[in-house]
Amino acid sequence: MSWKPGKLARNTVIMAFGMGVRAVAQAVIVVITARILGVEGFGSFVAVLSIAGTLSGLSGLGAHVILVRDVACDPGKFRQSWGQTLMAFFWGVPVVVPLFFAMAWGFLPDSIPWTVISLIGIGELILNPLANTGTYAYQGFERIGAAAIMQLSPVLFRLLGAVMLLVIVPITASPNPLVLWSCLYTGTTFASLLFIHHRVANEIGRPIFPNILRSYAHLKESTPFSFWGIADKFYVDADKFMLARFASLSSAGVYSAGYRFVEMAFLPLHALLNAASPRFFRSAQNGILSALSYSRRICLAPLIYAISAGCVLFFAAPILPCLLGKEFEEAVNVIRWLAWLPLVTVPRLLLQYPLATNGLQRTGMLVVIAGACVNLALNFCMIPWWGWRGAVVATYLAEVLMSLLIVRSITYYRACTSRI
Repeated sequence: MSWKPGKLARNTVIMAFGMGVRAVAQAVIVVITARILGVEGFGSFVAVLSIAGTLSGLSGLGAHVILVRDVACDPGKFRQSWGQTLMAFFWGVPVVVPLFFAMAWGFLPDSIPWTVISLIGIGELILNPLANTGTYAYQGFERIGAAAIMQLSPVLFRLLGAVMLLVIVPITASPNPLVLWSCLYTGTTFASLLFIHHRVANEIGRPIFPNILRSYAHLKESTPFSFWGIADKFYVDADKFMLARFASLSSAGVYSAGYRFVEMAFLPLHALLNAASPRFFRSAQNGILSALSYSRRICLAPLIYAISAGCVLFFAAPILPCLLGKEFEEAVNVIRWLAWLPLVTVPRLLLQYPLATNGLQRTGMLVVIAGACVNLALNFCMIPWWGWRGAVVATYLAEVLMSLLIVRSITYYRACTSRI
């Protein structure tokens, strides 16, 4: 209750505005692609994208988190840390690409063309993570306006690609619009990568690449964040490609469409935490209690927002079939079942930042891995019987479990440090 509007509030509003514009652009992309691809084509696209997105955190080996920390604590370290961040892709990409194709072979239906799988894999595993590093370059300096622009840029380029899809398909009568959209998706992602890195080089600085020994030391510190990100994405996206495998592409398409709109409700929450991340790192210099105290100071706004967002999602859900078509009628129920997910997620988001910024990234990683494993097991058991409803129940149960595990981890850490 002692929290007063200040720089964090302004930064949050700026980031939220950028994310809001991004959400609108993403919504337009979903509407265009869902209508043109149809429920099965959209389900195919999202299934491939979910596997690629799950593994994309391994491409950069978590170095972007260290970039924010280094710049927040000492802006003079930017060029060296920026070089470390880009060098991490040299090590991560050769590992993640074969893993992606192995997972695609094991989880995706045979009806999805390998051309689509390959194109989306390149765009989501290599190009998109490299483009997103520009956001973190500005975020460490608390230049939130520029960071919001960098975060928005890839989506705007993809929106251009979706508009091109909308124009090209009726003219050419494309027999496989999914392949065409995969080409446009990857091409526009590459264009956004060039734009973002040109801006960073001109406005902040060019990278200084490290030698092998320094690169190894940096990756040893950043890699736990990478596995944390993979576990988090696996927890969020596994249900989508598992629905495609164990239910149907139509079920995956309906569930994914509803989930995409629920995800937009998370944007202001992520805006607040992204804007606050440099402050979390600075608070953590005084110990985990200081970081926890900072979480408590900002907790009221996200809780009130999550309750409000849940109400809006529940009552506005019938609008979705009007946008996407009658094929997506069942997505109304998906949204209503998922409407309270932001509220259930807020405690975990506020608790995991003190872990991540206080040198306990391995603990946070293990917690999220545990949640992802539980979610995977529950999906494996529930989806064949209850379809997307089983996926929703699994998501809620895994979220509650992760919050409890983080509370237990923090309590244990405090007990150990107090003895010392």
